[in-house]
Amino acid sequence: MSFPQPTDPAPNGYIPNPYTALLEIALAKVQTETTSSSGWSTIGTQEDVLLEKKYTDSGLPIVRGKGVVQGTLPREMLQAIALPGCRERWDARFETGFSLEKYAQSEGKFYTGQKGTWPVSGRDIVGAQATKFADDGSWVQNVQTSVPDTDQTPPVNGKVRATLDFAGWTLMRNGDDTEVTYVVHINLNGSIPAWIQDRIATEIPLCVAKARDFYLAAGAPPLVSTLKKTELCQETFTFDKKEWQAVFLSKGDEEFNIAVDEKRMFRDGWEARLEGDEAGNVQLIKRQGELVVKVAPEASGKKFELVVGPASAV
Repeated sequence: MSFPQPTDPAPNGYIPNPYTALLEIALAKVQTETTSSSGWSTIGTQEDVLLEKKYTDSGLPIVRGKGVVQGTLPREMLQAIALPGCRERWDARFETGFSLEKYAQSEGKFYTGQKGTWPVSGRDIVGAQATKFADDGSWVQNVQTSVPDTDQTPPVNGKVRATLDFAGWTLMRNGDDTEVTYVVHINLNGSIPAWIQDRIATEIPLCVAKARDFYLAAGAPPLVSTLKKTELCQETFTFDKKEWQAVFLSKGDEEFNIAVDEKRMFRDGWEARLEGDEAGNVQLIKRQGELVVKVAPEASGKKFELVVGPASAV
């Protein structure tokens, strides 16, 4: 059977996060292994990315990739890493990915499927993720970890459910550049030939180079500023159309910004439109590099959809 993708991961708005403790444990591991030197050995350097590994008692070794993206800031690059519509372009093993539940603007439950390598079946993961931002914009950190299966997350034919101990992207500002570190510890479960394990142990940290190259060539989708009242219920991006869609639930009057990448993603111009019954109670103001969204009190308790895409295509 295929995995059931919800039409709306937050039909009534955010729900309490049942995986806070698991995410805190994963975050602590990510923060430790992002900077640790203990037990690490060098795999090599490929495409200007340092590849490292650290052996443990279970699963593949912990792997880490380190690189630099010149001329960009952490928040500018984040969406090129985070959204499935971008990852499918730079991660050769990525097959599908989508949100299952939303707990906060930057917290939720997800499903992702990975392609296999003959004779090994593909893997999939059901997990929780959270993204943390520095108030001054100097760093961004995204963490993911597996969560227990439920009746809503059944096995998928042709896939083996992997166990993600932790995965974390850390984007740290260094002058005008961003230092990127990707650290992962995963148990793929099942029998896997040693040569495939070695290949995967190199491919995972090399994602730093693939994500960097994608971003420098194509840019990043829009990024919503921190919301105080309004809830970001769903967010998708279709690369072929360069179209970003977001569904919001209004909880009262609010004004927020959406950063739009005019340097790369929308260098030939962009437009935005509103959809939904409450679109008349939402005002859009287009400025250089950003979209200002003003939500009127009358929209409270209602959802509206916002679409950003190339000029004349929206």
